[in-house]
Amino acid sequence: MAASNAEQIAVDGIAHAVDADAKVSALSQGMAAPLNAIKILRSKVNFLINAVEHSEEVRKNNSFMRRLNQIVAMTPIASKADFDREFMQDYSET
Repeated sequence: MAASNAEQIAVDGIAHAVDADAKVSALSQGMAAPLNAIKILRSKVNFLINAVEHSEEVRKNNSFMRRLNQIVAMTPIASKADFDREFMQDYSET
């Protein structure tokens, strides 16, 4: 039996998420949108990387390169170790 209200809610949510007739779980369905968003972001980042690496015209466009640099500077990037640590902390709290 779950020890706390939060655990009971989580267990209850999982129990209701399981549908014997469903081909995928409710959790899988809920993760589809964030996963697709990450895939789209990754493809756009890869496009920019390829454009900068393979096009001298792009690299010579100072306005574009300044704007790209601003975007990169504003993007929070975590190392794998930082991400893993924060993920495990959030996971443990949940």
